[in-house]
Amino acid sequence: MRERDDASEERTGKQRGASGCACGKDASVAYEACCGRAHGDANAAAALAAEDVMRARFTAYVVGDAQYIVSSTHEESKDRARESLLRDAENTIKRIRFHSFRAKRSSEKDGEAYVTYEADYTQGKGRGKMKTLAERARLRRDAETGGWKFVDAVALGANASLDDAGDAAAPGAPDPSRRPM
Repeated sequence: MRERDDASEERTGKQRGASGCACGKDASVAYEACCGRAHGDANAAAALAAEDVMRARFTAYVVGDAQYIVSSTHEESKDRARESLLRDAENTIKRIRFHSFRAKRSSEKDGEAYVTYEADYTQGKGRGKMKTLAERARLRRDAETGGWKFVDAVALGANASLDDAGDAAAPGAPDPSRRPM
């Protein structure tokens, strides 16, 4: 079983509530039967669609599972190459409270996938102003497991369309103060 930060049980209960897994895919499905399976079982994680990997990464931040952020990051990712990825994920878990996830568009083709999404969050203990992170994430198939893994993401600017189907990333500068999902 993976270790989670001290506040993970409190955060899990508050943010999932009785409405199911924090990923928002199906309010009738509990965390344990949804993203919890991917967090605790590498085979279940490898079987996920690209959109579901991003949902599971979001939920990992909600429940305090920094190790899943590391294990779901592709070895070719610039983030993965950094020795501090686990520490960065742990710091994000402590500093940011993610509240909701909305997948807007996803596509999978030829070993690469794109997922455009929005995630609502607050900084600190959740008392700050609600903000929305809008990104287009790129994932690749892992050579060893065949599963989708996060490579990188581009923050979408205020003028970018969340339904943009093109392969080129929409304009927008990433916020350097936060880690990508």
